[in-house]
Amino acid sequence: MASLKQRYRGKWRQGNRRETAALCLLSNLLPPGYKAVLTGLGAGSSEYLESSYTDAYTAFDITVFHNSAPVAWIDVTGMETPSRKCRGWCVGSWKLVKGKSLGVLDRLWFIFIDSSRMRLGFRYAPRVEADTGNGRASICRLYRDEDPVICMPPRSWADYSAFKRWLLARRGVT
Repeated sequence: MASLKQRYRGKWRQGNRRETAALCLLSNLLPPGYKAVLTGLGAGSSEYLESSYTDAYTAFDITVFHNSAPVAWIDVTGMETPSRKCRGWCVGSWKLVKGKSLGVLDRLWFIFIDSSRMRLGFRYAPRVEADTGNGRASICRLYRDEDPVICMPPRSWADYSAFKRWLLARRGVT
């Protein structure tokens, strides 16, 4: 079985563009006192890296800081599946597992960038997990030997204002 990194290494350039676009967007839209930084292992790079993440900073693409304290982690995705069973904007199920194991699931967000239509969506990780349990999300595998992806209709993804409201509501909470 090929590792995910090896299997998708040809897509890293596209991922790099999405991560850079998300960082630019956040940098321009975040309220004063907040800063978005590419911290993920390989985030912003199209080079293949053999290493693995060691903490929440290296596990997810972007960390959002408020007054130098980390308040949110963001993973940028652009994964869509052509499957009839599983349609929509998708997130790797392993990202939720990673968020739980690192103790940051309640501060993890996903940004989906649909570059073909110039659309983007924000999705709170605990909401993805809840929708997986209540049937509002579909689960499928892109390849038999991989962990499943969780797909949700684009209309169920929020816009930036939902993320901003969440950030402001957590002000002072670390």
